[in-house]
Amino acid sequence: MSRYCTKCGNTLTDDEKFCSSCGTAVPTDLAAPKAAKQSTPQQKNQTSTTLKLTTDITSSLGNTVMASDLAGELTLSGGLSPIFKANEILDPIKVLFGGIGRTIKGFAAIFKNKKALIPAVVLAALWLIFPILLSLGINPAPIKFLSALIFAQGGLSGGILGAIGGIIGKGMFAALFVSLFNGNMKGIGSNLKLFFASFQFKKAALNGYFLVGAGFALIAYNFMAGYASLWQSAVGISGLLLSLRALKNTSGSFMRNMITSLLSKKQNTLRTVNTDAVERVISGLTAGFAASVVLSVIPWAYTPYCVGFAVLAAGIVLYIIRKSKKEVPAS
Repeated sequence: MSRYCTKCGNTLTDDEKFCSSCGTAVPTDLAAPKAAKQSTPQQKNQTSTTLKLTTDITSSLGNTVMASDLAGELTLSGGLSPIFKANEILDPIKVLFGGIGRTIKGFAAIFKNKKALIPAVVLAALWLIFPILLSLGINPAPIKFLSALIFAQGGLSGGILGAIGGIIGKGMFAALFVSLFNGNMKGIGSNLKLFFASFQFKKAALNGYFLVGAGFALIAYNFMAGYASLWQSAVGISGLLLSLRALKNTSGSFMRNMITSLLSKKQNTLRTVNTDAVERVISGLTAGFAASVVLSVIPWAYTPYCVGFAVLAAGIVLYIIRKSKKEVPAS
């Protein structure tokens, strides 16, 4: 039976007292596992019904519980709610409001963490100062470059929709910015292997999920940026890095939880999630945000919109075709 760090999700050996990745002390309840008791046929049947192919799930408190190294279809019973609160994870509304609540608590926690507080204050100050300088006609190359680097111009064009997109984009950029200082982005390089593995397309039935994720990311980038330009590409890079982090669920990613909840299916008292599909969507998001930065080179403000809608439509069509054929993915 494998053990995992409750903070970063790193695999632990049986004799480790501290996580080799983040240094967190291993709780006593994660001591070396004892020999499992022999299960009765009824218990084995119940287990196989509840967890077909187990995978990692994230509690509503943001802690990660790794159930197995396997990935596949996850079926959660309502009876698990008192422990893992799985129903909250698989309910989009609860995930959304839970994410908003954690965001508010996160901002409150920043004031207690100087490492995160100082960068956050500096970022907020620059977001206020740069637009004022621009309105005064003060826009030398260094200020213009730094303004692009921190997405300071987000939400300053495009009317009401542009303002809404800019606010969302700045929120995503701020989440990445603060994460760089509180250690939540550690180990993101290892997620690149998972990302590149998604291009193997071994399971054709999941290709539609990849295209849907990529198309959505392209559209989201153009909406948040207001217009596609290298000067606005910082928000695309932010989406790319946050999507990469969500590929390997090590810190309770809101993005991963939301996608999981949207892809869950309710069957009587159970909710089923195809975790391969979840990872393929997140891989698509990563690819889409990466492509959006590249497409920003094209001197037309709405190129990612056009490409994004085309890719999204292709993904939906492919999904419908596969579903109509009722193709069963190879195990």
